[in-house]
Amino acid sequence: MANTKKSPLLSNSTTSKDYSIELAKPYLVSDIVPGSDGSYPFSLTSVNDTLYFFTSFSLDDPDEVGIRLWKSNGTEAGTVALKDISSFSYRYYEPYDLTNVNDVLYFLTYFSRLWKSDGTSEGTVAIDLPGGYGYPPHLLANINGILYFSASNDDSHDDLWKSDGTKEGTFRLRELYPGDGFIYISSATKMNSTLYFAVGSDNAPPILWKSDGTTAGTVPFKEFTSGNAFYELTTVKNIFYFTRYGELWKSDGTSEGTVEVKDIAASYLRNFNDTLYFLSDPNPNDGIDGDELWKTDGTATGTVLVKDINPGPSGSFAYRSNNFITEVNSTLYFYADDGTHGLELWKSDGTEAGTVLVKDINPGSDSSIVINGNSVQDPLLTGVNGTLYFYADDGTHGGELWKSDGTAEGTVLVEDIKPGAGSSNISDLANVDGTLYFNADDGIHGNELWAIKTDNTINGNGSRDPLTGTAGSDRIVGGTGKKTITGGAGNDEFVYTSIKEVGQRITDFTVGEDKIVLTQLLDSLVSGGYNGSDAIADGYVRLVKGSSANSTILQIDRDGATGNAVFRNFIELDNVTPQAMNNLNNFVF
Repeated sequence: MANTKKSPLLSNSTTSKDYSIELAKPYLVSDIVPGSDGSYPFSLTSVNDTLYFFTSFSLDDPDEVGIRLWKSNGTEAGTVALKDISSFSYRYYEPYDLTNVNDVLYFLTYFSRLWKSDGTSEGTVAIDLPGGYGYPPHLLANINGILYFSASNDDSHDDLWKSDGTKEGTFRLRELYPGDGFIYISSATKMNSTLYFAVGSDNAPPILWKSDGTTAGTVPFKEFTSGNAFYELTTVKNIFYFTRYGELWKSDGTSEGTVEVKDIAASYLRNFNDTLYFLSDPNPNDGIDGDELWKTDGTATGTVLVKDINPGPSGSFAYRSNNFITEVNSTLYFYADDGTHGLELWKSDGTEAGTVLVKDINPGSDSSIVINGNSVQDPLLTGVNGTLYFYADDGTHGGELWKSDGTAEGTVLVEDIKPGAGSSNISDLANVDGTLYFNADDGIHGNELWAIKTDNTINGNGSRDPLTGTAGSDRIVGGTGKKTITGGAGNDEFVYTSIKEVGQRITDFTVGEDKIVLTQLLDSLVSGGYNGSDAIADGYVRLVKGSSANSTILQIDRDGATGNAVFRNFIELDNVTPQAMNNLNNFVF
């Protein structure tokens, strides 16, 4: 952890989602540690459309820190501390393996224990293992709503455990390797409702196991005669892949179906569109090729180079992080160095011809992906509503938040959060129900929690054609022209910017979920902009019975309660009464 400043006292306050935040523009969610020090949020994750994250705070011993769990709905009031997880957690030993099981957050703490949180202070608790903890637990996995993990009651033997979130329901399924020696689970994956995992030892060959969640159904199915551990178990359709001695293997969950795919040095295995992609230098000691992007269909002949982006021994992936590649709208995005443009953003459709440079963001041989010494700063490739967001430096603005639609023209700086050549040091991007959260420093508040509300915007553009939203949450801007608007599923925003946008009908407004956004319209009526919080009480908005018994007409008065203008019909909402609509939670003023 980069910072350990004092942070505010715990709070149990909360608030509903704030829809007045300007969409598609980054904003500071909360200055948790007031001033320029920053709280350095980390391990941002989404559970049940809520953001969870951690901060650290100083203890009396400068070599020790405390860890605090928070949650946020994207507003300052809704960003609340839940619980201090550890009062004496060694510096840099952050909570890990954050896992969602039945809308409850589970996580592990180093040299400590298993925790869970339901989003309340009272419901954020540690789960003790019968017999206590030995070697730190790891590898949490959600299989059919049950939590599986690796843990031990001593310092040498990893075993497979399961938990329903209670102490009584947390138990060891079975001992994996009776005898002496250090035993550990090196990797695990889910395939067809079964957990598959690899068990390694310091004095015996590795074994592949599987578990259906019962003691009797937790069994080894493939024993090897040599080697150490297996890694990167990765499921693709009805098989899983893994690496052994740098070789690529696959398994269907049986001994006979566990075979080598190809003798190739594979790493960074990823499943995209039911195809396994990975990095490989086929012969790492020959000095001819470097690491490039490969893919496989599970056969030796179908294990092929996607494209030799940087021919020669350097390869295009000399620098990489765990998040070097991601998928957005069935397109792979990654960063690579072709030997000419430096480390830049690339994309691929899985073919050689379709693997191309998206944009030379930092023109010339300099890289836009920030390199620190012998390592690369994670560009945090993250998809939100069909758009790729990432961290890059164009050589002018420093490291900042960028976005891309896969074209050079659509690859742009989102905002210079820390103006000038300095970097905002963004980290930990997380997509929570279409809102992108991240840690950034604007040069004033230190590293704090920021967000950008991406949206599905549908514009009427002056036509009278009906507008229909998507199955998600939409921002519908009707524009001028009488029309019928249907939001569809999700939490929709119906946006009005001018008094000229009169005569529209909303067919499916849902109280408590949807919003009528009148911010720009009210600003256009009031000199200097509308600064009130209740346009109904201020006489600008009135709700009356509509053309049917259960409909509502929203009326607008141009000059409010103090002027001489009168209320005039503006829009009509079907299937909702004026009484139900007369609630500030239905509006953004």
